[in-house]
Amino acid sequence: MSRQIIPFVWSDNWDVEDNCAWFVDGEKNMLFYVDFKTKRCEFIAELPDETMNKFRLNPRCIKCDEEIFCMPDIGECIWIYQLETSQFKKIEIDNPNKVRIAITNFVKIGEKLFAVSKGLKQILRIDIKRKIIEKYYNLGSFLDGEIAGSVIVGSELYCVSATTSYIFKINLDTNKSEKYMLPNIRNKLHTICFDGEDFWLSGYCKELYVWNEKKNTIRIVRNFPIEF
Repeated sequence: MSRQIIPFVWSDNWDVEDNCAWFVDGEKNMLFYVDFKTKRCEFIAELPDETMNKFRLNPRCIKCDEEIFCMPDIGECIWIYQLETSQFKKIEIDNPNKVRIAITNFVKIGEKLFAVSKGLKQILRIDIKRKIIEKYYNLGSFLDGEIAGSVIVGSELYCVSATTSYIFKINLDTNKSEKYMLPNIRNKLHTICFDGEDFWLSGYCKELYVWNEKKNTIRIVRNFPIEF
């Protein structure tokens, strides 16, 4: 007898807190809550965007105190769900050219949220309490090509381009920027993450790159399983 498999709703991230998590259904733009102890998934609310096509509107979120900030991909604004009142508030984003905003990475530092927009080529500094975007950092002035992956370490943003093999770093406090040319890498890059000591990057080939910023050394990992 064949077993029926019911697909679970998808999203681009889960914001995990102790024994629970929050996520937004990337297909229907609905906020969900998961309890890891009871293994229950609970529908919370539908984001109040009036667009008929809900696909990829706000597929990422982060919990700040008693509010869930839902970040836009194809959507045009940041929706904030307030747990105490079960109401939504909205933060408008300055997007005069109507590009795809595509916020793909964000981090909470103190009472601020820093969000990376691939479409705008900007970092948005959001005041959590006042619920406004108080500053836009322009990446287009020093970043070559399209933003691919990014990671925020402390007060510094590291990002890679989909068209070069450079790493770009910007200090969120001073706005100072630097560019690193990685030795022995000629392929384009796509993702970047940090393990506390080294940065791990991947591109469009079957290789991983382990970069140490202090030494500016690179180790290339190629020994994947044969079936990979």
